[in-house]
Amino acid sequence: MNKKQHPYLLSGLMIGLVLSLFISACTTKKNTFRHRAWHNVNAHYNGYFLADEAAKITIAKIETTHKDDFSELLPIFIYPDKENVEGYSGDFDSVIKQASSVVHRHTIVNARSKVEIADAGKWIDDTYIIIGKSNLYKREYAAALESFEYVSKKYPEPEAKYPGMLWMMRTFNELKTLDKTETILDDLRNVEDLPDNRKFSRDLALITADYHIKRKSYQQAITSLEGAIELTRKKQKKARYLFLLAQLYEQQNSFDDALNKYDETLKLHPNYDMTFNAEMKKAYMYIASGQDSKSIQKHLLKMAKDGKNAEYRDQIYYVLAQVVEKDGQTELAMTYLKQSIENSISNQPQKALSFLKLGQMHYKQQDYVRAELNYDSAVTFLSEDYPDYNKVKTTQKNLSGLVENLNTIALQDSLQVLALMTPKERKKAINNHIKILQEKELAEDAEAKRLAAIREQNVADTKSANVKKTSSKAWYFYNPKTVEFGKSEFQNLWGDRKLEDNWRRSDKIQNDAGADDDFAGDEERDDSNDEKEQNGVTEEKYTAEFYLKDIPLKKEELDASIAKSIEAYYNVGLIYKEQFANNQKSVETFEELLKRYPDNKYQLTIYYQLYRTYLSMGNKTKSNYYKNILLNKHPNTTYAKLIQSPNYVNNIAADKDEVEAFYGATFTAYKNKQFQQVIINSTRADSLYGANAIIQKFDYLRALSYGETHQDSLFKEALTKIVAKHPQGAIKEEAQTLLDLLDKQTHEVTPPPIVKDSVEVPVPVRPNFTFEDEAPYNWVISFSKDSAHLDKFTLLLENITLQYFKKDSLQIDSISVDSLRYTFVVKTFKNKAHGLKYYQFYKAKPTLFVGVINEEQSCIVSNKDLALITDSTTLAQYFTFFARKND
Repeated sequence: MNKKQHPYLLSGLMIGLVLSLFISACTTKKNTFRHRAWHNVNAHYNGYFLADEAAKITIAKIETTHKDDFSELLPIFIYPDKENVEGYSGDFDSVIKQASSVVHRHTIVNARSKVEIADAGKWIDDTYIIIGKSNLYKREYAAALESFEYVSKKYPEPEAKYPGMLWMMRTFNELKTLDKTETILDDLRNVEDLPDNRKFSRDLALITADYHIKRKSYQQAITSLEGAIELTRKKQKKARYLFLLAQLYEQQNSFDDALNKYDETLKLHPNYDMTFNAEMKKAYMYIASGQDSKSIQKHLLKMAKDGKNAEYRDQIYYVLAQVVEKDGQTELAMTYLKQSIENSISNQPQKALSFLKLGQMHYKQQDYVRAELNYDSAVTFLSEDYPDYNKVKTTQKNLSGLVENLNTIALQDSLQVLALMTPKERKKAINNHIKILQEKELAEDAEAKRLAAIREQNVADTKSANVKKTSSKAWYFYNPKTVEFGKSEFQNLWGDRKLEDNWRRSDKIQNDAGADDDFAGDEERDDSNDEKEQNGVTEEKYTAEFYLKDIPLKKEELDASIAKSIEAYYNVGLIYKEQFANNQKSVETFEELLKRYPDNKYQLTIYYQLYRTYLSMGNKTKSNYYKNILLNKHPNTTYAKLIQSPNYVNNIAADKDEVEAFYGATFTAYKNKQFQQVIINSTRADSLYGANAIIQKFDYLRALSYGETHQDSLFKEALTKIVAKHPQGAIKEEAQTLLDLLDKQTHEVTPPPIVKDSVEVPVPVRPNFTFEDEAPYNWVISFSKDSAHLDKFTLLLENITLQYFKKDSLQIDSISVDSLRYTFVVKTFKNKAHGLKYYQFYKAKPTLFVGVINEEQSCIVSNKDLALITDSTTLAQYFTFFARKND
């Protein structure tokens, strides 16, 4: 037969031959040239290529939708965050599935051991990298490291091994296990066979820069990033790296270099977001380098008028504020900050920064009321990831505590003035107040509408310029068909706030205080007021009865009002001194309190505070004035002795009285259920007195305050820190007891309540006290609250303990066991004998506390037994037990 006579037979033979070759080549257990070639071709085109392209598409989607925060260092590598990673997991799962199929079908293995032959398959290492990369973007770090480590250890070729190590470094950087990144970097520095290609060198430089940035080693990051930029060809990537490089130079205060890099960024024509922010950053660099501000202002104002910048006007005005503030134009800077807030469309981080800057400027001017308003707004919008968030939050809380007391003073002053009027005068004053209130709210309505018009115009400008908005939902509420105008304006300006009475800042501050909100006009009037008036119902705050009911017309009511004023004045004086370090405001407040209420209960304490504060201010005349009052008119008081006796003073640590005064104020706040103030004070104490032994008492009060305010996670966290931070003493044991109770409550299921026919009264059972010899002990004293001079007692006890038992490093604390008695604990003695020595010292001085406390009882108690004393009953039982044991 020849080919022409039998073509179909020849074709059949050819097909059979191809099929036999295909079937034999499919096996993964033969490492021949023919098998390797077949598997490499199929691995590449039937699996790896498709998986790689799918991964690239998903990563490009992540990078495209990512919104950079230009106020922070730009990330070199963009990954999904925790909130949106699920949206990409399905895509990456498909990539992993396809790549895994390649590994399964085309990995050539040893026929006997079934172990992969590393250099047989050309695309298997790359496929493992795709699997690891997909897991990295899914935030499945352990699985990612498993793939990368396998590649780096299994494949000896530099083109496979070292890229695996690079991806390991990227993963460790994301995990912030930077010591492991550093180990790999050290390894790579000592090898000579690194791949000699642009991509590998660029990736190594970028990963190294990322490592140094996370280490905050910015100078080393600059060097690495400059090398990466030289090896980068894509303009958008290069622009991003140049912008980051400029930010790094800015971090190093190399403003000229930063300015040059921002200029280089602009020359690459990046997206408009980056272009705009590069322009803003250039303005900052001009400010920092001291260049002519007039030309900068002119350029920025021109940008603000440009319609395509409508979405960015808040940022432009914010930068303008920085420019003019540097020139000393404080009022103009504040005006620009208000314009920044007014023009904010959907950029909450910028709104937070503008509120914060305005608050800081008011704070610097010691206008604490306006500062509080702006700090409060800043915290509303500020992300908890903001570097100084905790510091800002603390300042806001401190300001809030101050303003709360100032409001109390203003309110009580107003009520006391009204109380002294005739009924006719009182009625006239209240009607005038209502009229002013109504006029103010009308003005607020008009201002709110003006701001709404500004925002609507910004939106229109943004749309006409085809500028992409941050959020497509940001302006739905300007359609009157969808939601009420008032609600929308409130949410747009103030965000999601707790539903409560008097949410508006104009209502939170009493009008009589004379403090106007910078942004009162930003708040929309509650339309329900108009609805009530239309229905013939007058809102309560527009009626005279609303104000008359609180006026202290009876003597006991007036006394209570005055007591509130005194307490508020005293708190304000302490806050100025302790929280704001503003001695001038502190002495002014204390002196005003003495002027208005000279015989107030804090009189002697204030004299001493004024003596000490004026002394620290270098005002000897004033300091001596208050010192002489104490020495001449109150010579037998503890305060006079503190001034008079050098030895008395020398036995007290330099800041001991200051620490104790602050703790006393904090403890008073706790007793008065001012738990937020306790938390603020305790946080402040951490920075002021962190090394002082008394800090554990602050820590414990803070933990209890978290519990009282139902902040359960913070409560447990604070208790856990106490146990770790203060491993010795009763406070640690108390914290551990509370932790054990919390754990018990967490794990136990509470049975449903059942109804019984009769109620059984439990018989009191005495705890099993032990009175061990070698256990740590405490001295306990309990006395009636009736006629007790608590300040004198605590000061005397502190001084005696410090003077006669200084080597024992004792601490004084209080425990609550009875609403009618005070109970104090001196702790901790190393054993019973040392505790008895202190007890006998007190017993040998029966007149020690005469005239200070009464009906006292004292004893010593071990830490173990102290934990069993939980109320007045168990305390009484222990005193009986102690008396019998100590006979």
